[in-house]
Amino acid sequence: MARCLPLAVRTAGFAAGYIDNAGMKRGAIRAILGGSTRGEIEAWTDRFVSWCLKALVRPMAQAHIRAHRDAGHHLILASASLDLHVQPIAHALGFPDVICTKVAWTRDQRISGDLDGDNIRGEKKLAAVQRAVALLESTPRSAVVIVYSDHHADLPLLRWADQAVAVNPTKRLGAAAGIEHMAVEDWGRP
Repeated sequence: MARCLPLAVRTAGFAAGYIDNAGMKRGAIRAILGGSTRGEIEAWTDRFVSWCLKALVRPMAQAHIRAHRDAGHHLILASASLDLHVQPIAHALGFPDVICTKVAWTRDQRISGDLDGDNIRGEKKLAAVQRAVALLESTPRSAVVIVYSDHHADLPLLRWADQAVAVNPTKRLGAAAGIEHMAVEDWGRP
């Protein structure tokens, strides 16, 4: 309980605009997961990932993933969420490559309460995806990039893509998609 008090203060600072998304994420990791061992996280992850796959994956998502895989497309899941659950979810859905925010671990294999690298969001996500795509290309910018997103934080990535699709978008992404002529799709509710 004592670890959560700083999180409440940090949340107020985030709401007031004094703390950025990465700072908020660090505070939440520290308060909720800080000090957890790999074994504890793995036990939690198994239950959480199973729940996510049933409760959060939109009905049309698996059909789109399958269609891209069957067409021979290289799939990359890019998320600002934490590697603790993003990586197992991505692999369960058939994504060979995963780009996500990573938690930092101590030498004794406990979550430190910090991030290991960047918070993969906005421009940072765009840069990470650009690096991954460049590694896959036979010549510079030879790959056709199709990006699906539901959140306005992904606007830099969507604007860079050859084909951008706003899926069940936030209001802000929906408005931008209309102005910028991006496809908008409803993939149903999980």
